[in-house]
Amino acid sequence: MPSLAIKRPDGKMAVYQLAGRPPCVTVIGRSQDANVVLGDPSVSRMHAQVWTQDSTWFVKDIQSENGITVEGVPTTDQNPLRSGTQFGIGKFRLWFVGDGKDDQFVDGRYVGYLPPWTNMSSGGEDLTFRLSKAEKDRILEANVRMDEAVVNRLDGAGHWNPGEKKLTFGKAGAIQLKGWFTSGVLAELVWEDHYGAHVLTRARPGWARVRINGEKLTGARSLRPDDVFQLGGSRFRYVLPKAGR
Repeated sequence: MPSLAIKRPDGKMAVYQLAGRPPCVTVIGRSQDANVVLGDPSVSRMHAQVWTQDSTWFVKDIQSENGITVEGVPTTDQNPLRSGTQFGIGKFRLWFVGDGKDDQFVDGRYVGYLPPWTNMSSGGEDLTFRLSKAEKDRILEANVRMDEAVVNRLDGAGHWNPGEKKLTFGKAGAIQLKGWFTSGVLAELVWEDHYGAHVLTRARPGWARVRINGEKLTGARSLRPDDVFQLGGSRFRYVLPKAGR
């Protein structure tokens, strides 16, 4: 049977197996009565449903407070699902995964290695938090940053997609640096869901240069597209390849 790959706001992913006889209705929401419980106030108690009809799967908003997006576009329609179709519910992203051999990779991950979805607590929230348009846009922008951001090395070959992983820089880090005083881990790049951004943090004090756009970094700062940061004798650029679309 097909399944849903679900990514939480912190980037962790799990898989929910769609099962049962047609129409195989799966209700997604914050209520403990939903089939898939997403415990965040951005999600309505009964938010959306996924079902099959005549061998085609569909997703539809069920009069939720914040609606849904399909491939990043807000919609109130009944939307057919193909393997790999992404839809957003509050701060969560979900992918419809077909049952064919070629359908088992989502967001660069093999679905078979994902843990099974465990329903979340509703957190005791009785009311759904209505998101403003600006907040919805921020969530969509954060999703793009998490998925598509790339760190390009400017003083040599190399590029990395940080996603929600931690990138470490220094002679004891995953990415080696040029220059003096770069032993150990000099800096870390991590995803901070609170800010919806990748944050560069100086991991330890020392003589080595840690700068963003020429300004000295002593603590931590979120990165913006096209920021250039220098670590020791190495330089990197943080880019969003599709930022201009």
